[in-house]
Amino acid sequence: MCFQFQAIKFCTLGLLLCQLIFTSSVNAQGIVCGLQAPFPDTWNPPEGPQPAWIQLAKERVERTRAVRNKLGTKIQASFDKIPWRQALADLAAEADITIHIGEANIGEADAASNTPANTNTAASLREVLHLALEPNSLMFTVREWGLEITTIEQANEERLTCMLDMSVFLPDSSNTTELVTVITQQIDPDTWDLSGGASQISSIGSMLVVTATDSTIANIEHFCSQIARQQMRNLSFTPHAIPDTATPKSTPVISLQAPVPWDSPTNKLVAALSGHACRWPM
Repeated sequence: MCFQFQAIKFCTLGLLLCQLIFTSSVNAQGIVCGLQAPFPDTWNPPEGPQPAWIQLAKERVERTRAVRNKLGTKIQASFDKIPWRQALADLAAEADITIHIGEANIGEADAASNTPANTNTAASLREVLHLALEPNSLMFTVREWGLEITTIEQANEERLTCMLDMSVFLPDSSNTTELVTVITQQIDPDTWDLSGGASQISSIGSMLVVTATDSTIANIEHFCSQIARQQMRNLSFTPHAIPDTATPKSTPVISLQAPVPWDSPTNKLVAALSGHACRWPM
């Protein structure tokens, strides 16, 4: 009798366990998934037009992007020791951009220095502004409506948030960590949060999300554009493998032009992008 009771007890427990496993292995659509991990929740966007905040945010992003694009406009600057305010007015007219001088912010800097603009060069609006403003300890910040002139200290406290689509220059997400490491180590390294600064960088999906100064973001965009456009043109392929225990003899070797350690993030990223073993020349 005791044996029959124990058998019934174990059978009951077995049925309960099977039911639990079956229930936990059915996803939200009622499809049996075996013993796989539960599926993530699927979010369905609401029907009808997009919320107003999405359109408003899109318009703000587009306005800010338009201002930043104008900073890349090529300018022929011919300033022969003219007041920097006059130089800014001339640049604003030539680039068709609004430049506002924050008088309340630059009062002390303006009184301490009034170095005239003195340059004759063809460069981007960004670079010409640097040449005209830096001697006076001034810099610009990007707004939706244009540029605001302020002190270098205040400009360095301003942060923009932008997103770069990594699918333009990376084949997949396998090198995202190396990319972020290269950026934070090579581009304004002291400004990132890991080094005690205020700039931040992270990723979601194929998007690289950067919160930093306009200057830092511009440098990141330039770096990523070089990856996208040059397609490893700065690498020279050698037909024979360099004898090395870490590199099979049958593997082509890429000879690079800078003495960076093999285990550096830059070298790892380059090697991963090229699909070949990568060694720095001895």
